[in-house]
Amino acid sequence: MLQKIVVKSLAREGFIQAVHGTLRIQEDWIQTSGLPCSSFVWINRHTNKRSDDNPLGDESLAYVRNANKLACRYCLVVCVAIARQVYVFCEQPSSSKFVRFPYLVHIMCLLKDFLKLSVSFLL
Repeated sequence: MLQKIVVKSLAREGFIQAVHGTLRIQEDWIQTSGLPCSSFVWINRHTNKRSDDNPLGDESLAYVRNANKLACRYCLVVCVAIARQVYVFCEQPSSSKFVRFPYLVHIMCLLKDFLKLSVSFLL
């Protein structure tokens, strides 16, 4: 089953709304989501300085810091969903460095022995 919860921002209020919505999703349902990709894609790599070796990018830039904060909050929502036994689908372009984001990588490493995890890109 799919339940639609629209959260326009993961600022404080939006983050609380996202967690609340995730807590309402039933076990074995799917949470679809998308993190704004503008700070994570290749076309912006010359200014954000994100790479496989530096997925946090140039944190001296405010928009990169804000994108990283948003990504951290998103990872917390993912943890809540996983704890609730909800499937998580995150839409990102194939060039996104979010898949290398340290907190997401850490979550996936912790869970790889317990859950079937996959990262797929549709081209």
